[in-house]
Amino acid sequence: MSKLGIKLKALRKMEKMTTNELAEKLGVSQPYISQIERDQDRAPSAKLIRNIADIFNVPYGFLLDDKVLTLSEYNAEQSLDKMLDGKRYIPYFVVVDKAIDKGISPQELEEALSFIHKMKTSS
Repeated sequence: MSKLGIKLKALRKMEKMTTNELAEKLGVSQPYISQIERDQDRAPSAKLIRNIADIFNVPYGFLLDDKVLTLSEYNAEQSLDKMLDGKRYIPYFVVVDKAIDKGISPQELEEALSFIHKMKTSS
């Protein structure tokens, strides 16, 4: 079973939704939902996967990323964004992304942030 099928089935069961109910919401047949869950479909369309993500309120990438094992691991970013004021912290995330692109390790980045914090608090 593909990770997409496993994830879809788990999400559906968490919501106590039948394959019939999900099929109706997606505008597809119940057997088609079963095929996806059992990995018998060659590849659901991007539009269908996006609709599934919308129905279950999960990130689109969560359904596609075979490296992600749990929603809680993937949702960490969403939870962080809700916890923080996204607009206020966007410059910070831009800097982190640039550091990662340049090959700066998390430890080096932490050391740089610690240094900047010390400099700001000592002045």
